[in-house]
Amino acid sequence: MLPLALAACEDAAGGDGAPVDAATAPGVPELCRMEAVLPLHPRLVIASLHGEPRTVARDVCAACFAGGEGAWAVGDRSSIEVHVRGAVIEVPNDQRSPLRATHALRGVALGKNAALFDMGTGWLLWRAGEPPLEVARLPLAPSQTAWSLRSGPAGVTVQVRDDIPPSVLVLPLLRVGPPRPPEVAPLDTPDGKDAGFVERAERGVAVIEATGRRVPLGDTRAVLAATLAGDTVVAWTPREIIVALSGGAVERVQAPDSFLIDGSWLVWLESARRRVRIVDTGVWQTVWQAHAGDRFGGGALADGATPIRLEAALGHGHLAVVERVQGPDCGIVDQVHLLDLERRSARTVVDDEHLRLHVAVVDDGFGWIEADADRFSP
Repeated sequence: MLPLALAACEDAAGGDGAPVDAATAPGVPELCRMEAVLPLHPRLVIASLHGEPRTVARDVCAACFAGGEGAWAVGDRSSIEVHVRGAVIEVPNDQRSPLRATHALRGVALGKNAALFDMGTGWLLWRAGEPPLEVARLPLAPSQTAWSLRSGPAGVTVQVRDDIPPSVLVLPLLRVGPPRPPEVAPLDTPDGKDAGFVERAERGVAVIEATGRRVPLGDTRAVLAATLAGDTVVAWTPREIIVALSGGAVERVQAPDSFLIDGSWLVWLESARRRVRIVDTGVWQTVWQAHAGDRFGGGALADGATPIRLEAALGHGHLAVVERVQGPDCGIVDQVHLLDLERRSARTVVDDEHLRLHVAVVDDGFGWIEADADRFSP
C-alpha cells in the first residue's frame, strides 16, 4: 500500500498528487492564495441525521460515494469493500482497471444502489436485490475511465470521462427496450424509468412520451441525459445543468453551484449567494439563506474568516453542506452543516481544522472523507 498521505492526496486532489484547491474567493488575502494544503491520514466519517459523527474502523486511503442511499465503498491499495443496501462485497483494487471509484480506488464504479466490478476476466454488474450479472466490457480508449453508473428499468448507463480531450459521455451498458438514435438523449424518472427523450438541437425540447408534452430547453446539443422529476425537466451537460419548470421558466445552473435531486426534492445550492432554493409546485422557493458574517449553519464566523466554497449532498429530506472557510491566518476549516429542508432549520455537525471531502448520502445519514491539513507554499 502507498503511504496514506500520498493516497489521500490523489483521492482529494484530482489524481495527480496535486494539493487541494487554493483559496480563490474575493477578499482572501493574497498571501493565502500562495498557500496549498495537503491532506494527511484520511479516514471515512459517517454521521446519522441526529447522532454524532463516527469514524469507520479501517485504515482508509480513499473512498467513494455514488450519492445514492446505501451505495458506497471504502478500501486501500489492495482491496475494496462495497456496500449496497446493507449487502457487502469485497473485490480487488485493480490499478490497471478502467473502472474508477475515486482517484485511488480502481476496479469498481458505483451508481445509485448499483456497482460495476472489474474481476480481471470480465465485468460484473451488481444491483441491490438482484443476483450478480456478467456484462460485456465497454470499448474504452486508454484515456477513458468509467466513473459512475445509472441503473433503472430501462437499463444501465455508464458515465465515462475522457482525458484527451477532457470530456464526459454516457454509454449504454445494459439496455432494455429499443435503442435511442444519437440525435436524442434519454429522459428518465428519478427511479430510472423511461419517460421520453431530449432532442439534441440548438433549440431543443424534452418530449414526454406519456403525455406528448414538449418542454423547451434552449440549446441542448451537449445534453448527456435528462430527468423528469414531477413536472420539472432537468437536463445534464458537461458544463451546466438545465432546469425547466412546469410554468415554462428555464434556468441554467453552472459551477460552482449545485443542483441535486432526491425523490420529490429538487434543490439548487447557490454558492455565491449562500442560499438554498427548492422547486415547489412549479416555482422556486428559498428555504435557507446564510447571512453575511455567519456560518452556513448559523452562528457568527470568526473575525477575519472568509467562506471559500460549498459542497453538498442530498438525502433523507436533508442537505449536508461542507463549507470551506479561510481564516485570517490562511488556515482552512471545512465545517459540516445539516439542513432540514422540511423544517428549514440547520445545525453544525463539525467545526474544526480538518479537511472534509466527498460528502454524500450513506445509509441513515451522510459520510465524508476527513483528513488532517498540512499547509505549505508550493
